[in-house]
Amino acid sequence: MDLYDQICALTDNAINIATAYKNGDADACLEAAALCENNLSEWYAVKPNPDYRLIKLLKNLIFYLNTPDSQFSYQTEILAAIAKTLQRTADYDLNIREYPDKVCERNNGIIRLCDELRNEEKLPLEETSDKPFDITIYMATYNQLELTKLCLDSIFRNTGDVSYELYLIDNGSSDGTYEYFKNDGRIKLIRLDENTGLLLALHIFYESGLDNGKFWMYMNNDVVATPRWASNMLRCIMSDPRIASVLPTTNRAAPSACIQPPFGLYDVEDVQDFGERYNVSNPNMWQDWLIYYGFVLLARPSVRRKIGYHEDCFYFSFYYSDGDIILSQIRAGYRAVQARDTYIHHFDGGHTVLQKRRAMLAAGEKQFFNKYGFFPTDIEKNLPIGVIAGAAGSGSVIGAGVLFLGSGRSHPLMQLQWLNKVMNNQNTKYYAADTMEQLKLEQYGKNVKFQQMDNWYDVETVFEGEVFDAVIYTDDIMKLRKPARFLSAIYSRLSINGKLYFLSENSGCLLAMNYILMSQRDSPRDSARVRKNSAAPLNEIIDLLTLAGFSIDSIEDIFYNETFTYANLSTIDNYRELYRGDDMTNFERNIRIPVRNIVARKPGNVNISNTLEQLLYAKKG
Repeated sequence: MDLYDQICALTDNAINIATAYKNGDADACLEAAALCENNLSEWYAVKPNPDYRLIKLLKNLIFYLNTPDSQFSYQTEILAAIAKTLQRTADYDLNIREYPDKVCERNNGIIRLCDELRNEEKLPLEETSDKPFDITIYMATYNQLELTKLCLDSIFRNTGDVSYELYLIDNGSSDGTYEYFKNDGRIKLIRLDENTGLLLALHIFYESGLDNGKFWMYMNNDVVATPRWASNMLRCIMSDPRIASVLPTTNRAAPSACIQPPFGLYDVEDVQDFGERYNVSNPNMWQDWLIYYGFVLLARPSVRRKIGYHEDCFYFSFYYSDGDIILSQIRAGYRAVQARDTYIHHFDGGHTVLQKRRAMLAAGEKQFFNKYGFFPTDIEKNLPIGVIAGAAGSGSVIGAGVLFLGSGRSHPLMQLQWLNKVMNNQNTKYYAADTMEQLKLEQYGKNVKFQQMDNWYDVETVFEGEVFDAVIYTDDIMKLRKPARFLSAIYSRLSINGKLYFLSENSGCLLAMNYILMSQRDSPRDSARVRKNSAAPLNEIIDLLTLAGFSIDSIEDIFYNETFTYANLSTIDNYRELYRGDDMTNFERNIRIPVRNIVARKPGNVNISNTLEQLLYAKKG
């Protein structure tokens, strides 16, 4: 009997024991578990990249088999759940993970399933279920007792307006977490003896079937809940049966998911005061999303079960597993929404992999790329800041026709659709073109026309006959082989006074120089950036724009040490201030600016002597 067959036999026995607890042969199961543990240890000794989660799951199984009856709550359910999780993990690690063709086949199976679900009627199953609670809140924690206490206290304080149950999964903590909470009647406590990592701990909870809520609410233990947090998110997800998951806004996450609250990181009472003022339910603040990071995530259990809620446990070590879930939901015809009317504070320090963040980010990026063929950062970009500034100042975002270009255009397109809705501008027509078929995510939007291009210079001919009021390019133009040709093609498609928005990396920034000089390759994305980073100075970009016929509306700095959000537009300084004077202050400021936002205009009647590039640079020739 090979190792996989041993594990299957062991887990089947463990499930039988759990079904009729102590009526099964526990001694035989323990003997089989010891044999599996020995064989796994021998196998790991010669395996290049062993998945030690199997050993940890096996030890948790032995721990529960050895534990006297009723020492822990839900002992029968958790024993069966650990056994099922062990079998699934063994199936992936022993039979699939090392074989690219099998991984690809599995990925394609999920894609086919999602495409089939796309045409299914989206019914609000949870709202009509007989589950007694509105929400099942579940949280996995490994040590970090003080953060966990702070988080749970904030939940008890602010969640009286919905019915809920709260499960705390103690993932092998050694700091007294289990002992501290075991007699707290407000918490349903699950004990694991070995730290399996966050995703497998959550999977054990899913498999246990213990949830009694119509919706699932996953929470990190490093967050602070605020007034009406749960009821606001619940109101959002119940507004449309196509909404599969809801995320709040916060202070620390991907910049596009953040706002900048007016207080320090650890002022907890200020957090509550801010939440009391900020958390006012407003459907205009519900924005569709493509990828985000689930420090707090409200979800429909039926959707997760249909798509396969266990998949993220096996493909991803930690980071970007939530992005994988969201993309699967969207492919299946559901919506992922950020409730920007709800604020939850995030310390960003309580999860189990903080010390290994760079390595885990790199592993997650690689796994994401292997599954989808593009990086998560390709679709999580923001709108160029000039678009948002125009919306904030004019009451109208952009006129009749907008063309989105670039690998990261999907997410900005969703942002602009939301902004136009908020500003009551319903007349915009959206177009998107790309050289990457994998990123054709706009096919899930009914009001976006999409065309694929063979190369970027085909922009001269895509959507033939259309003239655009704006072109938004979400990458750095200087990374193209022939940027001058690309700019000429864009110019030919713009209406008079039409605008081109794009971002450009500042090669004089310490961050960019670090990538180039140190050749950091901790992640696939870092490697790509080293290969593609352009050393072109800003005046070369200005020259190319001028030669193509553009005038410059604005050049704005985006600082590395600032959160780029809708809330801090007032902090943007005019670019010309950077070059007033010749002291070290300006130099130091320059090296902190990793990205510049550039807005160029196809002029009608424009006095070019007053354009910004004339103020900053003397034209060549």
